[in-house]
Amino acid sequence: MKTSSNLPAIFIALLGWVFAVILVLFIDPQMQIAVPVFFVIVFINIFTTCLVLLKNKKRSFIYSLALILFLFLRYFGMGNLLNFILIIGIVISIEIFTFPR
Repeated sequence: MKTSSNLPAIFIALLGWVFAVILVLFIDPQMQIAVPVFFVIVFINIFTTCLVLLKNKKRSFIYSLALILFLFLRYFGMGNLLNFILIIGIVISIEIFTFPR
C-alpha cells in the first residue's frame, strides 16, 4: 500500500495563501503587474488546496480553472449568477465525461 505525505503540498498551499494576503494588503492594485500576478497566485493556491483535499490533480486543475474563470469574469464586471451556473454546468459535464465511475 502506497502512503504519500501531503506535507509539501500543505506547506505550498499555506505559503501561497500568506503570499496572496500580503499581495492584496500591501501591493497597489493600480500597478500594471499586480492583477496578472494575483490571478496566477490565486490559481496556484486553489490548485494546491484542492490537491490536498481531493488528492486528484485533474479534478484540482478543473476546479481551480473554473474558479479563476469566474474571478476573471468578475474582474471585468461580467460575473453574475448565470455565468456561475454555466461554469458549474461545464465542470459537471467535464466530470461526467472524463472521470468514469
